[in-house]
Amino acid sequence: TIRVPSVPPPAAPRYQIHQAMSEHGKCSCARKCNAGMSRFITKHPLKFLGVSTAIVLLITIAGAIGGAYNLSEFSDFDWAIPNGRGAIDYEAWQDAQARAGEGNVLTQEQVNDDESFRMLFSWGTDSSIFTAANVQTMCQVEQQFLLTKGYYSDFCVINGTSGVCAQPERTITYTFYGSAANPSCPLLSEASVTATATQLYNDLSDSSTRQDASFFMEGNTESRSPPYTTQTRSAIDLGEPLKGYKSTNDRSFDQTQDYLDFYSDVDDNFQSFFGMKSRWLYSAYRDRQSRNGLDVKWFGGQLGNVETSRTIIGDFLLAIFSALIVLVWMAYHLQSVFLSIAALLQIVLSLPVSIVIYRFVWSIPYFNFLHILVIFLVLGIGADDVFVFIDGWRQAEEEAREIVSERVDRDRNLFERMKIAYAHTTSAVFNTSFTTCVAFLATAVSPIMPIATFGILAATAILINYLFVITLTPAIAMVHHVWIRRCGFWCCKHTRDPADSPKKASSLPHEDQKNEISSAGKGDAVDKRASTVELKRESVADLERNPDKDDFKEDDSKESKTPFEQFMEYMYIPAMTWKPRGKIPWVAVGVFAFFSVYAIISIAFAARLGPADEQERWLPDDHMFIVAQDDNADNFIVGDLQENILVGWPFGIKGFERPNFNPYEPGKDRGNVEFDDNFNFFLADSQRTYNEACRLAKDYSCNKKACQFGLLVYSSIDGGLKCWLSSFQTWFEARNGVSTFATTESKFYSELKLYRNDSLADDGLTVSDKQRLIGFVDGQLKYVAIELRLTATNRASTVQKDDVRDVLDDMVDQVNNQAPTGMNNGRGAAFTWVFVESELGVVRGFFTGLTICFPV
Repeated sequence: TIRVPSVPPPAAPRYQIHQAMSEHGKCSCARKCNAGMSRFITKHPLKFLGVSTAIVLLITIAGAIGGAYNLSEFSDFDWAIPNGRGAIDYEAWQDAQARAGEGNVLTQEQVNDDESFRMLFSWGTDSSIFTAANVQTMCQVEQQFLLTKGYYSDFCVINGTSGVCAQPERTITYTFYGSAANPSCPLLSEASVTATATQLYNDLSDSSTRQDASFFMEGNTESRSPPYTTQTRSAIDLGEPLKGYKSTNDRSFDQTQDYLDFYSDVDDNFQSFFGMKSRWLYSAYRDRQSRNGLDVKWFGGQLGNVETSRTIIGDFLLAIFSALIVLVWMAYHLQSVFLSIAALLQIVLSLPVSIVIYRFVWSIPYFNFLHILVIFLVLGIGADDVFVFIDGWRQAEEEAREIVSERVDRDRNLFERMKIAYAHTTSAVFNTSFTTCVAFLATAVSPIMPIATFGILAATAILINYLFVITLTPAIAMVHHVWIRRCGFWCCKHTRDPADSPKKASSLPHEDQKNEISSAGKGDAVDKRASTVELKRESVADLERNPDKDDFKEDDSKESKTPFEQFMEYMYIPAMTWKPRGKIPWVAVGVFAFFSVYAIISIAFAARLGPADEQERWLPDDHMFIVAQDDNADNFIVGDLQENILVGWPFGIKGFERPNFNPYEPGKDRGNVEFDDNFNFFLADSQRTYNEACRLAKDYSCNKKACQFGLLVYSSIDGGLKCWLSSFQTWFEARNGVSTFATTESKFYSELKLYRNDSLADDGLTVSDKQRLIGFVDGQLKYVAIELRLTATNRASTVQKDDVRDVLDDMVDQVNNQAPTGMNNGRGAAFTWVFVESELGVVRGFFTGLTICFPV
């Protein structure tokens, strides 16, 4: 036996450099953890992958059983700031009305401004739109709403006297046929239509009828001689509270859902009537709709939510499309269908696991459509993390080979390779995941709950992706390397490389390889070591002559590099390091200077960010709902009052408390109104304060951009200013012969209760109006209120509406400062202010988030 001297292992400068860099500054605990995970994954890849996948699937299934993926109930206050003044004032006002409405049978007698329906008609000729044929067509269109599956009566405004649906007077059918209940829409004579139209034109000259007539007329009607209009409109109001509900605030989510179901049927009716067809990513409402030569547009109520839901469902297909794009790109980059599919499944499964942790571990019950957008973040970030590991796995091949060849000691080679790739991935991916996670967690400080919870869920998803990429991804790569790579996609059993000799130890997998190597020689210990060294020398020589074709290879030739790699190596890096004179890389300095200037300009513009200068549009500009709202507000003599901001001005409310409120369940237990114990409306000073507030509101000036006519309140229009006290004082004196200042307190309140429910009083107010504005709770008067329609509309920008709110606050403060105790607590409550604060809160949250993220 010839003894061969021991041969030192091949030099491994690349590994030594990598090891020095990767382990520099790391604690031994981290190195041991990386080595332990690498060893276990290398030795038991299938077991590790199987158990990990089973755990993930169990969590996913448990989430489905536990309802983790169910969307939360929507409420009007999802985006409200609970401790904002706007939300507190509005909710106190709403709860006070609900308390005052308990026990009152007023089903559907109150108009629900948010659920009103509008139809606009126009035609191309320069002549009056009011012809017999056009009136018949407009009647047929209106009937699509009035005959919605026969249950319009469950939503109409009820006439408090007759107990049946009130006639919708602002409709073409009612105006020309005398009744909206006209499903057949017979063709009227031209003479009859002309006579009615002429009366409408004449009513424009009469101040008592102008408001009603001008609703149907376009803006330049009166400039024509004789007057005529080429476009008109209809409005149908719905009532509240609905049948089966005690008040407008009783089970508000359920009431909203009832309206949504009704408008879903309305949508079906109109789409069928006009033969509308939607396409993927294109709404039928973006096409022009016409009937018998008339252009028809409509909007209102829950139609916007019906359309939004339909759009969201279509957008879910984009998530599938995005996943397919990610899959194709991963297959191209990874050069393996198995790796691509397995990695994509890993990424997708991270979302349900994140949701389960978000809802059950973090105990956040709020989950809505916004949170589903996390899937797009997960796809992008998860794919990047997988690329980082696979690239590290490929690069580690050569470094591991310099330690020991896979043909010499397969287990040792794979372990070293995994250890290098694992150390690289845990470090690189942790840094990117940590900074991204902090960026999303910064949104958790946002005062807007959906945005804050979205950031928490996104940060959780990034954390889960990181855990998956350091556990599942290495196991997937190892399974692919050992079982899938050499025998095709469907193979599940490892086979020997045909290029290897069956007698060579390097061809045997895992533990068998070690046994074969140890028993290769039968001689003494010296011969055994010599033969082992000889095998190693043969393996190294063989590897130099015939490299492993199945392993990833590093080719330094220019032809093997991608265009991007060639650009970076042969153009970008030489340019950045080019030093034409001296030691200054002028190209790099120029690039740095350019981006420094760009950064300064960007920061300057970012500091100017604020709320939008105009109302946000959640649909395309050519969408029917957007166009119709613009036309409804701009094209007629008078705007639609229901577009104007509605404000309640109550007296006697002390505040609003939230003892059991959970901010992540915005539709439940929002709180209770607190009444002022010092409130006493019988006092003469209290009554004078109320009348003074009405007088002040009637002519209060407003020079802000959103205000019209230089006034704050639309007091010249019926319903623009609802003040009841002067009418009650007249009514009281006619019945009792004395004024409200010269009676007893008991008489005052007993008569006020009667007036509150008197439908015959000539005051221009409905019973529902008075029951809302005169707040008797449990037999005691707890508050009184004024209702205002501001000249500013909800279509104004956030900044403009906030300016108008300042003017309103000045008026309210002016009254409060002179009011007696118990009446000095007036507040201007409006739902508009709730969302003004929310939109301003988005901006504040943005800058707060930047402040948190920038140091990281």
